[in-house]
Amino acid sequence: MRFLLLTFGCKSNQYESQFLRESLVSRGLEEVETALLADVLIVNTCAVTGRAGSTCRSAIRRSLRENPQLQLMLTGCAVEVEEEWLAAFPQALREGNARKPFIPDRLLGKSGETPAASVKAGVTGLKNHTRVFLKIQDGCDQHCAYCLIPRARGEPSSRDPDDLVREAAVLAGNGYPEIVLTGINIGFYRFQAVGLASLLDRLAPCIGSTRLRLGSVEPAAVTEELLLAIKRHPAVCHHLHIPLQSGDPRILQAMRRRYSPEEFLEKVALSREILDHPAITSDVIVGFPGEDGDAFQNTREVCRQAAFSRLHVFHYSRRPGTPAADLPTTTPTDVISKWKRLLLLQAARQAEQYAASQTGREERVVAEVSGSRTDRYLLADIEPLPRPGAILRTRITGSRGARVTGVVIPDQKQ
Repeated sequence: MRFLLLTFGCKSNQYESQFLRESLVSRGLEEVETALLADVLIVNTCAVTGRAGSTCRSAIRRSLRENPQLQLMLTGCAVEVEEEWLAAFPQALREGNARKPFIPDRLLGKSGETPAASVKAGVTGLKNHTRVFLKIQDGCDQHCAYCLIPRARGEPSSRDPDDLVREAAVLAGNGYPEIVLTGINIGFYRFQAVGLASLLDRLAPCIGSTRLRLGSVEPAAVTEELLLAIKRHPAVCHHLHIPLQSGDPRILQAMRRRYSPEEFLEKVALSREILDHPAITSDVIVGFPGEDGDAFQNTREVCRQAAFSRLHVFHYSRRPGTPAADLPTTTPTDVISKWKRLLLLQAARQAEQYAASQTGREERVVAEVSGSRTDRYLLADIEPLPRPGAILRTRITGSRGARVTGVVIPDQKQ
């Protein structure tokens, strides 16, 4: 049997697709790159925005036009929460997020009641990636007003740290220069007495020269304990992605976010107090129901004070089934688009300032196919041009916009 695997959405989905890929290949199935050559199409769907669902549907229809004989297997978040558009594919087999490990048996016509044997072992790599993801937990119980993920992923659950240590050692041994810890809400990782800070203490000593990067961490999880753990281990990148979403207290309350703008800025300040010139990146949603000009200006001001090295700005996407879906939206689309442009312009200036501040520093740089990146997640143009996958000690010599330039420091042990 030949399979084509399409993946949409977050790093957790990408990790789970890699797990599926390795499980299927280990059972004798062959992966192909086009629908025309495949017997089965597996689509790992995303439902975080309406656009994500539309992209998934378009890809499915395109593949089915190319090969009408395809057997279709749907999995991922859309399977859990988007029954209406999934009804467009009544012929499809379906497995929810929790049952992804059962997909190999299902496709092979077995009972589907025994998950793939390698669940604890995890993955050994990530196809077509220089960096690799290590999923440490799943699920979320924060129930933000705009988000479907708690419905799609369920209650939080964390993986055994012993399994994670073994998996990280395998990934590092396979030559990956960077491991990114990922999950739905990694800041609240907890397995018995082991939290995220303790997990870093276990992982860092077993990965050699491979560097370790944290995925997104909610503000409440940015604690002194975690920051000191990052500082303790040279392997861990001084980069924190802390989602803001809004800088207005009224909108944060409507979003059901559990912090104030002042508390968010305190977390940013604490990070800069403990870590060495860390990169702080973030997300913001514009156009949330009830946001007006004053609320937007409050968000701009918090972003200005936070001085993010990089900012993602998203137009609010109404998701049926969320509390926010019932809130009235009165702000015109063109106004929201203007707000987004203003915020992105401000963010671009701050990104340039942060990049310029790196001049003279020494940084590890991982060379990727799409561009090299520093520990602090800045794109880097370095000389001599490295091979993809290399990790090099580099002196930052300047910046161009939000990118840095640098030269490799010779005769340094990596």
